[in-house]
Amino acid sequence: AVFGGMEKVTPKMILGILISICGVGLLVSKDLPQTFDMGSALMGDFLLLGAAFAFALFTVLAKPALRKNSPLKVNTYSLVTGTIFLIPFTWSSVVHKDWFSLSPWGWFSILFCVVFTAGVSYTLWNRGIAKIGAAKTQIYQNLTPVVTASLSIPVLGESVSFLQGLGAFIAIIGVYVARRG
Repeated sequence: AVFGGMEKVTPKMILGILISICGVGLLVSKDLPQTFDMGSALMGDFLLLGAAFAFALFTVLAKPALRKNSPLKVNTYSLVTGTIFLIPFTWSSVVHKDWFSLSPWGWFSILFCVVFTAGVSYTLWNRGIAKIGAAKTQIYQNLTPVVTASLSIPVLGESVSFLQGLGAFIAIIGVYVARRG
């Protein structure tokens, strides 16, 4: 949105974004020296970077569509289009999956992901783009790892190191600074 001239960012917003990204970097690193290891996790890192770029691109491209359509309609079109493009890559797995062997919890998990993750959250995300713009909405994406790490403690029994906790705090401060910019 910024590079396309659709939105403007202030130096304070850029500072906040950079602070937040540094915080997320600390948060997602279990052990800081291993973060810079170019080992087997590199492919996963590139995939995550690609996913972040694709989501940022979606956020920017959704803005013009939201001028003419409701957030729900834009979300529906994007999910249907995305599903169509994924079919060639997932068809074999879907066809060969023994769907009857899924537990009730498995079915609940699928339903939850469809209704709340894809349905409600992305519709609200689109509403944010329509109301405050793509650049200001996108900064909140940096809170996803913070919320995930926070929920992983009580739900999965995970532990968070001091550096990861510091990273979460820095990410929150960065989002705050960017939003005040």
